[in-house]
Amino acid sequence: MPHADSPIHADAVAHPTRLPADDPSIAIPLGPRAWIVVTLVTLVMLTILPRANEWREPFRPSDHWRQPTEAAEDYWQFRRFERQVVRDGAIPVLGDSAVWGLYAKPSETLSAELSRRLDGRPVANLGVQGLSPLTLEGLQSLAPCDSPPLLLFNPIWMTSPRRDLAAIAETSDLARLNHVTLLPQWFDLPPAYAPTLEERLSRSADRTLTIRQFSQHLRIDDLGGRDLPSWLREHPRALPWQGFDDRVLAPADEPGEPVRRRVPSGRETTYDWMEPEESNQYRAFVRTAQRLSDRGALPFVVVARLDPTGRSESCLEQERKIGERLRSELAARGIPSLRLESGVDKMADASHPTPDGYRSWADELIASTEFGRWLASRSSSPSLRSPRL
Repeated sequence: MPHADSPIHADAVAHPTRLPADDPSIAIPLGPRAWIVVTLVTLVMLTILPRANEWREPFRPSDHWRQPTEAAEDYWQFRRFERQVVRDGAIPVLGDSAVWGLYAKPSETLSAELSRRLDGRPVANLGVQGLSPLTLEGLQSLAPCDSPPLLLFNPIWMTSPRRDLAAIAETSDLARLNHVTLLPQWFDLPPAYAPTLEERLSRSADRTLTIRQFSQHLRIDDLGGRDLPSWLREHPRALPWQGFDDRVLAPADEPGEPVRRRVPSGRETTYDWMEPEESNQYRAFVRTAQRLSDRGALPFVVVARLDPTGRSESCLEQERKIGERLRSELAARGIPSLRLESGVDKMADASHPTPDGYRSWADELIASTEFGRWLASRSSSPSLRSPRL
């Protein structure tokens, strides 16, 4: 280190903004034009990297593919899957874990059963675990579906103010919110969601910037949910690029959870139902269905039913009224729908069917005249002829 009386130290003190003449470091001053070039090159790289990764990491979804549990928040990969579904001419099925198939193998879900009954016509499982109608609305703004989908409405999201996100949440509840990036960040926030300014800015960037979504994909798909510095600390002998491979994370060929034997409590139960006009989830679902229709991707809405076991008559009646109200509102908007009547005796829990339940759902849909008309009409949909890639 130079002594305080040395010429180098004296020069640095006299000219604090100027590097000493014999300083070994290199400074490259950039003028306005150079900064423009650097900015343009950076933007080009940020645009190219996600596209280049699609070449590096080929994606060929197998029959009955579904988003892996670990990749539920990998929206970049979801959008890639959705584009592939459109290119393949498959029928997308959108919804939460009741579509995904929590208690079923990939080959036992609603989409798989429908495909068999349609003589092998491809039906794609675009269900995402933990996806409420509010976050489905956010996902469709981030990755809009360009093909008329089958859209499942799960009444479970209206069974309490907490599930509806209408109750002001405690701090512990905020930690349990799913897919917070997909919730509204600036306007019409549900009472249960109170992000800080920093969280709003960060999550807004995650929703709008492809490079942020791509970075999240790399963390989930290649680094086990960690960022690169954390991964390197856990693998001190590894080189940075060794954390990345050319394979897309694939779903396990097993149920998300095993079916457990349910023991009736012997008591009548009820739900603290939200009224449709006050429900965040109900309104978000209707908006999503309408926006899909406006885009030329007319959905067919499937209104699911909850397990009736042990529930009071008033609880069952309220669920029926909500289903009728939704179907009536959708019909006024020209959106076809069907309220399922079968499968309620084949439920693994309150809102998830067993594999037998999915078979009953598929049989009922195939027998529906309105569903048949929708299938015929979607073949002539303009969005199928010109998918947005």
